[in-house]
Amino acid sequence: MRVRVAVNPVVNVPSDFRVCGELVISTSPISLLGEVNPESGEVLGIGSVVNKIFIFPSAVGSTVGSYVLYGLRVKGKCPKAIVVKDVDTVTIVGAVLADIPLLRLVSSEWVKIVELLRGGRSRLQGCLEDGYLVVEERYS
Repeated sequence: MRVRVAVNPVVNVPSDFRVCGELVISTSPISLLGEVNPESGEVLGIGSVVNKIFIFPSAVGSTVGSYVLYGLRVKGKCPKAIVVKDVDTVTIVGAVLADIPLLRLVSSEWVKIVELLRGGRSRLQGCLEDGYLVVEERYS
């Protein structure tokens, strides 16, 4: 199983950008202040985002969420990249402060992400490169 999902750079994405890793996906919006622990890199109900590609539809809640992303960087617990369905100011500012690459899914592509999870696949890896997130199932 291999799926290509189109993405566009938002901030901190150089032209030669390429990053690969395990995907951590939430189909619900994330409260960066309430659900992300900057000390551990754990996201409530999801698990660790440390050195992984973190995918979620959007952030909700307090503007302090930007500083939570910065806190992840300070503690060495940040994701390799963040991919969102809908760009919001809190996530943009947090990504800039924390120097985390931020990309946005092309509008119709969110359906592909949701379908991956509906298929019961929980161990996914992917690479961000050349305007795409290429997703593959990881077998252990």
